[in-house]
Amino acid sequence: MKTREGAETPMMVSDLVPGLAFQDTVFFDGGTLTVRHESHADGAGSRLELHARIDGPRAAELAAEFAGLDEVLASDLAGLVALVEREHGDAAR
Repeated sequence: MKTREGAETPMMVSDLVPGLAFQDTVFFDGGTLTVRHESHADGAGSRLELHARIDGPRAAELAAEFAGLDEVLASDLAGLVALVEREHGDAAR
């Protein structure tokens, strides 16, 4: 993965539940950013959720550096919704 400044940082898929969820973790000096993407049955469709957390000794400092992360996650969620709708058509709505 590349940061806003263009620096590369290690990233891995840290959990996978096929068809339901995946989680990726990005490793920074002094902390990690973990984002979990989940799909839940909700009536006739699905509810998609993103959960993000920052851990490690520099968590507070990294959180300040990641100002605007909510916008990135909103874009990520929109992409996930589009993917589910393409894969499952009207059943995903």
